[in-house]
Amino acid sequence: MRLRLRLRLRLRRKNSRTTDGSDLGAEVARLRSESDGDVAIFGSSDLTVTLLEQGLVDELRILLHPVLLGRGRSLYAGLKDRIDLTAGAMTAFRSGNVLLRYRPSLSDRAIND
Repeated sequence: MRLRLRLRLRLRRKNSRTTDGSDLGAEVARLRSESDGDVAIFGSSDLTVTLLEQGLVDELRILLHPVLLGRGRSLYAGLKDRIDLTAGAMTAFRSGNVLLRYRPSLSDRAIND
């Protein structure tokens, strides 16, 4: 799967960037070097899968909503290979939502550092 990402959205958030997706490794490295904090992706499972496969994800934060839909699609259906995760912190909210944090296992990550 080759990601072809061309975003032409109006950026509403300060410090947001667009990319054509041609060299995600270099783009992530540039963002990390320019950032004082975390680099985050919201709502793009295809992009997340691509970054996971390239070993560019340090942590997954999954917000679980307590609703059973009975249908839907897997967020990580495009993964070519299994990626084991190491559990991190868990935060339960009064709403019933639960924030789960996981780190991809080091043995599964591509060598990009």
